[in-house]
Amino acid sequence: MTAPSRRISGFSAFYDDIALYAETGRFRRFVGEMAKKLHDDTEEVLQRKGKVNEALEKVRSSDSGVPTSVLDCPRSIIREEHPTIYKDWIEYEESLLAYGQTLRLTAKILQLPDQAAHGMKRLKGFQIFQGQVFGPTGENESTYQLPSERTDTCSLRALEHSDFLTSHVSCHGDWLEKHIFRRARNIFRLGKRPQQAVQTDLQLSRIVNFIDIFACVVATLILTGAMFALVSIRSLNIRIAVVGVFGLAFILSLKAVAGTGHISRSEVYSATAGFFAVAAVFVGGISSSVPGACR
Repeated sequence: MTAPSRRISGFSAFYDDIALYAETGRFRRFVGEMAKKLHDDTEEVLQRKGKVNEALEKVRSSDSGVPTSVLDCPRSIIREEHPTIYKDWIEYEESLLAYGQTLRLTAKILQLPDQAAHGMKRLKGFQIFQGQVFGPTGENESTYQLPSERTDTCSLRALEHSDFLTSHVSCHGDWLEKHIFRRARNIFRLGKRPQQAVQTDLQLSRIVNFIDIFACVVATLILTGAMFALVSIRSLNIRIAVVGVFGLAFILSLKAVAGTGHISRSEVYSATAGFFAVAAVFVGGISSSVPGACR
């Protein structure tokens, strides 16, 4: 994805870019403030609950059939027989619902992703930092330039694939666009009437598709290379060592293209076991069919 380099007047181009690339935008989580609000809401719930319980205690002195706790007393009894307490009851329930809504909203905010490296690079490409101030909000620029996980900030969207290759290629999308894809377009446009220059971007979906194809090629080359190497080697000990080398390369490539969040440790062990099981059968077949291969 290409980091924009044009100077903007105002911030309209910046927000238009966020509409296309949600990873560009960075926003404050205010987790500390939300946690403070949760404790304030907790205090308010307890105060209003205590007020209702005290009122129920007073009513019980004259009517022994009324429970002394909001957890024991049906709301319908209070609504029908004690309308003065019912008002405090409603205020208690409203504060309880407000606490639940804040708690749920805070949990959702915490699930928003940190801004990825390519989003940070794209953000810095806009001329929205005025001196040491982030123009749209007037905050210190460090909040929007330091790593997202250190500044209590988040992005609206994360990379669909958080693997090493996708992240690395997306961070260098501007270089790829400038030095490879733009030149390739000029070559294919050779002999044609030049068109008006337009700003182009290396779309994230294209990066993901490229990495998917690249992963298929790499897996095929590793497995094919392992078989060629095993066929050309006669020593059994060396064959076992070669299987270990190619197996390690296979698993590392798997982690590089699959990412941390898309493959678990158990799946890594399963893929490793599958690779070595196939390799062991292949080595055993060669050893039994080639005379002197076990030496």
